[in-house]
Amino acid sequence: MKTLIKSLIIAALLLSGLTAAAQKTPFHDRGYAGDVELGFLVKGYPYASLATTHGYCFGSGWFIGLGGAFESGLYPRTMEPETAVPDEWHGEGFRTTKYPYEGDMMVKVYLDLRKTFHVKNTLVFADVKVGSPFNLAEPFGFGEFVRPTVGVVLGRRWAVSVGVDWSSYPYPDAGTDVVRPKRITLPYVGVSYGF
Repeated sequence: MKTLIKSLIIAALLLSGLTAAAQKTPFHDRGYAGDVELGFLVKGYPYASLATTHGYCFGSGWFIGLGGAFESGLYPRTMEPETAVPDEWHGEGFRTTKYPYEGDMMVKVYLDLRKTFHVKNTLVFADVKVGSPFNLAEPFGFGEFVRPTVGVVLGRRWAVSVGVDWSSYPYPDAGTDVVRPKRITLPYVGVSYGF
């Protein structure tokens, strides 16, 4: 019986320590807060995002900040049969299998609004980033994007989140000089470190 009581006391102390540690976190404390986030957008091929956000946390779990992200990926190039064109640029922009991939690079600047709150002994958050993307591969101007996510804080500084990325940016129609908005909706998964 004494062992059970000691075990319960130790468990209660550890649990209270974990709760206190969870509350003292850059995701919730008043003052400056920043993070670095590595994310992945699922676009049918690998597409990575590296972002950093800096701002102010109001102590009640509300955070507002500004940030920037660099996103890049490789995807299969539109192909024609090898016999149709030589191993060089085709007049319509196609390549043969010698160059099977092309890259996509995007820079995004955004305003970040986040609310962190307690669910039992866990910190969870809802976050929305609103901003403008610029496609470095096809630089035809700025567009707009919105990325709402939900996540959970792990320990004091780490967090994981999932969400959706809605982007629209100017992109040329194939084989023409006409530039129109290209709209893309992608699932998003991220891991961040707060400081």
